[in-house]
Amino acid sequence: MLSVVMARELRFWRYSGHDPLDHTLTTQRLGSLIQNSGHADSLPVVISDGVLFGQLSFYSDRSWSNRLFWLADADRELKYDGTDSMNKNMLGLRELLPHPEQVRDYSEFTASHESFLVYADDLKWVDQALIGDSALVQLVVAEGSHKLYFVRMNP
Repeated sequence: MLSVVMARELRFWRYSGHDPLDHTLTTQRLGSLIQNSGHADSLPVVISDGVLFGQLSFYSDRSWSNRLFWLADADRELKYDGTDSMNKNMLGLRELLPHPEQVRDYSEFTASHESFLVYADDLKWVDQALIGDSALVQLVVAEGSHKLYFVRMNP
């Protein structure tokens, strides 16, 4: 389990183009996207990448980090990504996160939140699952490959 997280972490830092000890770039980019979204003070933000969610949990500005969530669903991850390893990793490691309650079950979260934002820097299972569940998914703001989507369940 730890080796999967380490491999993804290495990939993130190798290809992100910045100093691995400088977490401010990622948190500033997400903060900027949220600020420019028109939903700066309201909607929860689902982070589609589990490793990135872990990083943001620790290094994000406390004024908005309480709005960050990662959604768990082994069956959907297996269906759309062909693996459920990130789901297992996140559920196993969530107690080590500053806010373990922000790792939520996909079905429970989408049933209790009519609208929310999704941050993605590449396509993950959660993005595909939302579209497969007939949610309205609209691009709100993008900076390069970093995108923030507005989601409305059951439009």
